[in-house]
Amino acid sequence: SRTVAIAGNASAHEAARITAMQIASELGHADALPAIRAAAESPEASVSLRTAAIGALGVSGDKADAERMKRLLDGNPNPRLLPALNAALDRIGQRLQ
Repeated sequence: SRTVAIAGNASAHEAARITAMQIASELGHADALPAIRAAAESPEASVSLRTAAIGALGVSGDKADAERMKRLLDGNPNPRLLPALNAALDRIGQRLQ
């Protein structure tokens, strides 16, 4: 629960949020997904935070998250996000097969 709280806390240190998102996704904490999704889609968030959130969605995201990643790709994202978006789509796709 602490990991979920840190992942969703916008005032927490960025490195702590990144770690919390990674841990929450690896452990399957679905209650962290709303915060992870919000960070992935936030144009105000740093590239590092967005990359971590996208990666976390690749680990624990579902079909709706794959659609979210496709929309982000179609929306002309920051080029530094492209590798993370493509990797997340691949991971979700492999898991859904």
